[in-house]
Amino acid sequence: MTKTIFRNPLLVRSIPWAVALWTLIILYLTTVPSDRLADVSLFKYDKLGHFIIIGGWTFLVGLIQLVYLSRIERPLFPIALAGFLFGAFIELLQYILPIGRQASWADITANTLGCLLAYIALVIIRRILRQTSG
Repeated sequence: MTKTIFRNPLLVRSIPWAVALWTLIILYLTTVPSDRLADVSLFKYDKLGHFIIIGGWTFLVGLIQLVYLSRIERPLFPIALAGFLFGAFIELLQYILPIGRQASWADITANTLGCLLAYIALVIIRRILRQTSG
């Protein structure tokens, strides 16, 4: 089953597009003025949202390396670091831009935890890919 999922050509070709779309969605949601998001109940779970969106982004970027580029021997830590830096960049944007949003160390912590979970998931997937390709 695992071999089928990660070898499906349509799925493999769609990964970079998913990363691009996810990146645009993240940038929009994190830089839109806060008064436009005030009535949406989804944003009551801010830290969970940070955990999911940055962790999800990190996971998708890792899938590019593991599945799309088939580079299972490359280290995965730089991908987790990229996720952390992307999350920190968003917080920096929120601090600098006059959009009524505030940067937060708690958000950076939630982003980092999401990156760590994505890293662990990618390590597990890499292990599975090594077993199925050998």
